[in-house]
Amino acid sequence: MTESSDTSTNTAAVQPDGASFSKPASAPAEPKRQGGLHGRLWELLAFGLLYALAVVGFLYLASGSAAGLDYWKLLVGIIAVVALFAGWSRSRRGFFGYLVATLLHWGASILVLYLLLLQLGHLNLDVQTSGLPLIYVVGLACVLAGLHLDFRMLILGAYLIGGTLLMGGLIDTSAIDTQAVEAYVSHRDAVLIGAAIAGFVLTFFVGLFSPKRAS
Repeated sequence: MTESSDTSTNTAAVQPDGASFSKPASAPAEPKRQGGLHGRLWELLAFGLLYALAVVGFLYLASGSAAGLDYWKLLVGIIAVVALFAGWSRSRRGFFGYLVATLLHWGASILVLYLLLLQLGHLNLDVQTSGLPLIYVVGLACVLAGLHLDFRMLILGAYLIGGTLLMGGLIDTSAIDTQAVEAYVSHRDAVLIGAAIAGFVLTFFVGLFSPKRAS
């Protein structure tokens, strides 16, 4: 009788201690979840910025301003930086392998853009005619980055290529009704803006449901 009562007393005494030790173990879960939410929010804002800058770039190029090409040169660098940081959270490669692959991809893309601009500079073309091939190459670079590094870049690349086709008059968008906003923007600009919004929403859902690297 004495041994059984002592055992029950010891068990009861141990239980509160075990309960007290189990609580701190679950404490880091909340900061980890908040860090994941902050990371997704940062990526969402970054891709939203890219789509907004792309729309501005198309409108800037359509205006015929000589600075339109310089704008797209700068935008290529911004896209590469966002792709580098946002893609790491989805990559299954080691850090060194991912860094080398990303730098080689965007370094080669920027080199091709430089050579293309060098060649176009000898042809004395207008700003829009020179800028459209530039955006084609940027869009292709994004598509390839999406296939090998981060699928969300593929969506951005598809938007850039589609927007360039629209700017060149190679896509018929007459079936798209934009009369509600044509008092403020042209039909072509409305289609560009609407496609950017659609691309951003699709990017959001892809980022929401695609697995992130375990931290």
